[in-house]
Amino acid sequence: MTKQEFNKQARAILKLYNATSKDGEVYHTFTPFGVIRISLSADGRNKLYSVFMRFMDDFDINLFYRYFSRHESINRFSKKWNLHNSDPDYILNELDERLNNLTYILKRDGLCKSTEPKPFLNEIETA
Repeated sequence: MTKQEFNKQARAILKLYNATSKDGEVYHTFTPFGVIRISLSADGRNKLYSVFMRFMDDFDINLFYRYFSRHESINRFSKKWNLHNSDPDYILNELDERLNNLTYILKRDGLCKSTEPKPFLNEIETA
């Protein structure tokens, strides 16, 4: 997949979840855990695709761990929740899943109008 194709598909996913950008490079969106900053990187030649995600200053790690596993690949100090892989489809699917999960929590708490929850989040509701 080319860099342009990857970026186009990733931006379409970001748009679904109301992520906004002033420059078309760095996106921001509101989550129950704080504002998250998202940027994209694709190197089709070397087959490395990345989505850089970082929660901003208002991030609450303990609240995050109440909804997601403590084994989630987030750096509790830098607040980075990055994705790196040679498979662009994996990266795009993981980006969609993460944003869907975050948006589902917003919907459940009445802060967002519509999204379909991922099945595993039903387990959180009953825990």
